[in-house]
Amino acid sequence: MNVVASQPVSPVLVRPENVEVVQDGALSLIGLLADAGETGGALTANRATFREGSPGAPAHFHTKATEMFYVLEGTMRFLVNDEIVTVGKGGFLTVPPTVPHAFSVSPRRTCSGWSAPMPWPSVVSCCSADGRATCSDRGGCSLPGSGSPDI
Repeated sequence: MNVVASQPVSPVLVRPENVEVVQDGALSLIGLLADAGETGGALTANRATFREGSPGAPAHFHTKATEMFYVLEGTMRFLVNDEIVTVGKGGFLTVPPTVPHAFSVSPRRTCSGWSAPMPWPSVVSCCSADGRATCSDRGGCSLPGSGSPDI
């Protein structure tokens, strides 16, 4: 199914007291800042806090979305294609469509960051590098039976 992103009707402003926070496993919190429905399909945006030992996200890729990451605190490790990249506080990374990637917090660290896949249609278009992923309506991808990526 092809989904064409339309422009948002109005600006999206989310004040801290209005951020929807969801628990993502025992060690991660995700603050949902904006989703595709609010931005006319242009993007989703979230702030994540990963505690020490958080598994992050397994290897996957997005067919149409470029995903942007900005590290607010701590250090994260990203697997991009077959290269491990370490990004510290203030670092920025973009991952273009179809590029396999995964991420996790660096060992013995806590980290918070911001990400925004864009464009992000309401119908999720992502899958794992090996094609076995399941995707949720919030845009998350997971591999059946897999643990954290060892990156």
